[in-house]
Amino acid sequence: VSKNSSHSMDSNSYSALRTATSLTIKQTSSPTSSSRKFPDLSFYVMGDIPYNFKEEKILVNQLQEISGLFRSGKDESIFIAHVGDFMKSSTTHCRESQYQRVSRLLRANSPLPILTVPGNDDYVNCEDSEKALKNFKRYLLPLDKGTRLHPKIVRDDYREENFAFVHSEVLFIGLNMMPDPRPSPEDPVFLDDKRWLNDQLDLHLNHVRAVILFGHSANGKSVVFKKLNERINQANIPLVMFQGDEHTYDFLPNFGYAEHKDWRNLWRVVVAQGAIAPPVKVTILGDKDFSHGWREDDNGNITTIGGFIKVDRRGGANKSVALADKER
Repeated sequence: VSKNSSHSMDSNSYSALRTATSLTIKQTSSPTSSSRKFPDLSFYVMGDIPYNFKEEKILVNQLQEISGLFRSGKDESIFIAHVGDFMKSSTTHCRESQYQRVSRLLRANSPLPILTVPGNDDYVNCEDSEKALKNFKRYLLPLDKGTRLHPKIVRDDYREENFAFVHSEVLFIGLNMMPDPRPSPEDPVFLDDKRWLNDQLDLHLNHVRAVILFGHSANGKSVVFKKLNERINQANIPLVMFQGDEHTYDFLPNFGYAEHKDWRNLWRVVVAQGAIAPPVKVTILGDKDFSHGWREDDNGNITTIGGFIKVDRRGGANKSVALADKER
């Protein structure tokens, strides 16, 4: 949960940015060639749920819907990513039993491995943040174990919640990203994130066709993401970050930095608070090449990024946080 938006632009500059960059795909499309083709790759992203018992029921219904599609053969997604805030710290007081409860709920209802990164309500906002982080690692990190995906996943020796793996030449990276509008360049968590991110790019950037990031917040341009755009632009591939924290769905071309056009190969997707919208479904097409820009289809319900990364909101309503809180 955050009261500080992790991007700062007024509605006029945001609309101008969306218009300019959406036209880019029509005017300056510059696809790169790819020698290999892959099966389409799909996964789900959710966040900021469950905050109470009512939302636990909503989460169970969402997972059971995915389970039904998966078991019927209508959905071949390979995982679900949860981008943090598995509870509300002010009401659960970060009790160990709550981590256990949510872990059991997720295990019992998801047919897919669940990849997790922490939110600020999972440990930072807790009275004993060190103990809370230990509980998060103990109960909510192992949700991929015992699945086919698990052997591919590597974790940071120094910050276990940071992970990475490569699948179908797509690099997936999870980071412990907390909301902080003015991150200190000496913050140990941000420094660990920066190291992990750049280590993974060093290992894989020349051999992948896209980079997908998961984090609770996207604050950290001056620390974690410093010069990230230069590396991605040089590789000429797209990077998309999925985050939560802000509770209302948002799509941010240029990584949300309207004033910096050199971030054009990077995008951010803010998933809505889990009780007001279903998990988004992301499909990375295996037979398409990268082209600069993006487009919206189905009245904005589906956004195609870089020519081959499709984000499907699955009918999710873009409600205001105030309305959603009132309904809960």
